[in-house]
Amino acid sequence: MLDIKLTGSEQAIKDIAKIVEQTNASLEDIIVKGAFDIEKDAKQAVPVDTGRLRSSITHEMITKSEARIGTNVEYAPWIEFETGRRLAPVGATWSRRHGKGNARVLWVSGKARPYLYPALTKNQARINRNIENYIKSLEK
Repeated sequence: MLDIKLTGSEQAIKDIAKIVEQTNASLEDIIVKGAFDIEKDAKQAVPVDTGRLRSSITHEMITKSEARIGTNVEYAPWIEFETGRRLAPVGATWSRRHGKGNARVLWVSGKARPYLYPALTKNQARINRNIENYIKSLEK
């Protein structure tokens, strides 16, 4: 068995851990700012009836280098993507507000009104550029 003892190894490990922590924090800052920007642009672009969908758009950090931006509103995909003609459940309040009486189901034909994907594409190049610049700064 080979035993190796490095003098000052504890300090080296602490220094390396500090560099890794600073690197992760800086990269996380870039990802968080990008997620906020995408969320903000999606909220500005989403069509608004009651404001429920807009107020539900949020982001969450999955890891220090990954964020998820989206909504938990069940009808969000019907707004983002073209849905074609289908029967859709609607609430009585919505029906009355839109002049449909007390209908609970309506035939709807939804044209796409995307808001999340355009927000991503608007910010993607800048986020990638910020990450590239950050990586280049580490190489110096």
